[in-house]
Amino acid sequence: MARREDSKKKKREKRKKKGAEEKSGREIFLEKVQNLMNIQKEMIMDASNDLERISEVIQDFAEPLLLLREDDKFTKKAISVAIMIWNISLLPKEKQEEALQEITSGFSKSDDPDYLTRMMSIFDILIERKKNYFTNYKKLIVDYQISGAGNNLRINVVSTKDSL
Repeated sequence: MARREDSKKKKREKRKKKGAEEKSGREIFLEKVQNLMNIQKEMIMDASNDLERISEVIQDFAEPLLLLREDDKFTKKAISVAIMIWNISLLPKEKQEEALQEITSGFSKSDDPDYLTRMMSIFDILIERKKNYFTNYKKLIVDYQISGAGNNLRINVVSTKDSL
């Protein structure tokens, strides 16, 4: 009986040790971004030390699009567009226009003639929103993950400490 308890105790200790060595999903994500983007660890924001998580700020920023929520696929696209525009809004005005022209050049091939106009108005709304309500946020979004579904949708964001 004592051997069985010792065996169980050793297994528990082994699991605890293994669990302590395993990295969280966020830690793995941060390492992946660092390696892919060749960014120094010091340039990446540690959300645990941030007063307001940038992922929550991005959700607030994307709110006009998220109110149109049709399904999870739409929501993920809306967040992706919001993050793209967030980063573009950090550029100087002339660079913003260049970036938007580059992005919209592919839209003219759409079957829907109003698609380009609708997308440009969405971009304009988001850029104005960033300027009016999120001026103090200068963090560049380096990478992000969207997981979950419905009301349990979660965004993990990696940002710089300030714009580059």
